[in-house]
Amino acid sequence: MQTFYFGFGIYLASLGYSRDQLGIIQSLFLFFSYLIPVVSGTFADRFGFKKVLIAAYLAYIPAILLLLATKSFSGIAAAMLCIGFAAGIFKPLIAGTVRLTTDSTNATLGFGIFYAIVNVGASFGPIVAGKLRAISWDYAFMSSAVAVSVMFVITLLFYKEPPRSATVEPLGKKLRDILTTLSDVKFASFLVLLGVFFWLPLWGFFNLCALYVDSALDGAQLYSGLDAGLSWIPVLGPWLVDAADVPDPHDLALRTLVNGKLTQQGHTGDMITSISALIEYLSSFMTLGAGDVILTGTPDGVVNVNVGDEVITEIDGIGRLVNTIVGDAGFGR
Repeated sequence: MQTFYFGFGIYLASLGYSRDQLGIIQSLFLFFSYLIPVVSGTFADRFGFKKVLIAAYLAYIPAILLLLATKSFSGIAAAMLCIGFAAGIFKPLIAGTVRLTTDSTNATLGFGIFYAIVNVGASFGPIVAGKLRAISWDYAFMSSAVAVSVMFVITLLFYKEPPRSATVEPLGKKLRDILTTLSDVKFASFLVLLGVFFWLPLWGFFNLCALYVDSALDGAQLYSGLDAGLSWIPVLGPWLVDAADVPDPHDLALRTLVNGKLTQQGHTGDMITSISALIEYLSSFMTLGAGDVILTGTPDGVVNVNVGDEVITEIDGIGRLVNTIVGDAGFGR
């Protein structure tokens, strides 16, 4: 789910929604995902961890599936609000389960294993989600729903209720205890400081990082090229221009047009590091040979393309390259 949330800004941008609208939805998500844990543990103590975990899954799955059915702002906001609600229920129950099923001799190990599993998912999740997003966002959403459904079945069949106190305090008293704790000025001030100086900058970076990377590097196209073997190596050609035919490599204008619309325009004179300096630097730690290619990036203006789009790349004095985007079906895959 963290992977799903990390790329959510890119999804909204692809639908044409603004950063302001993204901020509204993400604020709702964070508000509920961090407010609900204050009381969800109390309900788990009252009604049982397993029952409340099942309630979290039953909120997760329909909310994710709702994203397949709606592209409206209100529908997406409702889905994310429900996902935030489910996440707020889920998180403290897992930590509580680890605490109740360990003791002073293995509690650290228990939490270490728990966070190791979280980090494994956070490492491989972006790879899977990126590959699926390259095909369709719907596949990314469906994979999230399937993963949560699998966890629902595992919880239903194998989760054992952790030992709890036989004496269960009334729900009203626990809620009053929560209010009493939050009314402590020092503790409340600590929470405010933690929120303003840690969580706010962290989530601000977290929410914008994917958008920044996506604007500079098209991750969907990157994952689209990660096929078997070495077929991901970029194709060059169909011709290579001899250096003798280019009087000044730092005096070339470059343009990219997608369906006749100019999307990129740059000039080799704008390169921060000259070609000769690049060759000198790379030769300081590796051996370059005839025919080696140095890829230095691309001008601003990278856009997503779809099957059937015509992409034209032009370099003044050299020529133009015209390509039509085809899907996997064109290669029999």
